[in-house]
Amino acid sequence: AQVGMQIGGDEFWDAAEGFGFGRNVPFDLPVADSQLASSEDFLDSSNAVADTGFGQGQIQVTPLLMALITSAYANGGDIPEPRLVDQILSPDGDVVETLPSGTWLSPFSPNTAQQVQDMMIDTVESGSVQSAQVPGYTVGGKTGTAETGSGSNHSWFIGFIGNPGEQPKYAVAVVLEEGTTGLAGPVGIGRDILAQTMQEP
Repeated sequence: AQVGMQIGGDEFWDAAEGFGFGRNVPFDLPVADSQLASSEDFLDSSNAVADTGFGQGQIQVTPLLMALITSAYANGGDIPEPRLVDQILSPDGDVVETLPSGTWLSPFSPNTAQQVQDMMIDTVESGSVQSAQVPGYTVGGKTGTAETGSGSNHSWFIGFIGNPGEQPKYAVAVVLEEGTTGLAGPVGIGRDILAQTMQEP
């Protein structure tokens, strides 16, 4: 909330657009637009800016956009264009075509990306998300709780994984609507997904 107030409503709105809020995600399947607020005028209120600063207010965000933003922390600040298909293989397993990949948005600098990446790794290695650790790999992550106003919260986990000493390779976002915590919650699910991505085919 304090950081949101320091940023201010106008800059907050502009920065969110740089992260993909209010934009159509270029994807092979329809994706709902994410929003920082229903309109920029909502952030004229100091209370609204503070609420938005800690993830409440009128924020609506898809897991896909959160996964893309997470990947930017692992990718030097670049948000990739999401693709449903990476390669097309022949029946024999030969690569027929590799579909092009590109950058969708670049909302922050490599230095900022590295700082956030380091904080997310520290959160898993010695902080509040140690249950996301995967032996033999470097994992970064962050949890979140989204209040719904109905008494049941949505539980979130975003994270990435890679080999030690290398840039992270995969990112994930998990949300459980009216979800639980513990091993059956988003951290356990996200950890298992990340661990599986690093296994050789």
